[in-house]
Amino acid sequence: MVLNKELKEAFDKVIETKRKVFEIGEEELTARGTLKFRENELLLLGKEGPIKGTNDKLRDAQLKEQTLSERNHLESLEKEKREAQFDYEIARLNLECLQWQIRNEQATADLEAQGFGEI
Repeated sequence: MVLNKELKEAFDKVIETKRKVFEIGEEELTARGTLKFRENELLLLGKEGPIKGTNDKLRDAQLKEQTLSERNHLESLEKEKREAQFDYEIARLNLECLQWQIRNEQATADLEAQGFGEI
């Protein structure tokens, strides 16, 4: 039998994990903006002047090298967000399982009340 306490805890866990997904998503957006700003800054005002290269590949390599910390931070947030999304999905599935159990218990009680005996 599903207890109200179990159901409340499951709802709370869904809310908590969804909030975490949202908060990390906001951090991720900020990190993306920071990376984009830094890339634009380097393209225009690099340490020794703008990033210059004889071709796009060289400029991209220089840009990636000089934004490594920003890229690593963004990658870390992306991983954290995937993990938080997984935790949310597990919490949601747990809640759905409890809701299914409640519906099943109610259906069984209804059948018993109609005289079909213990099911």
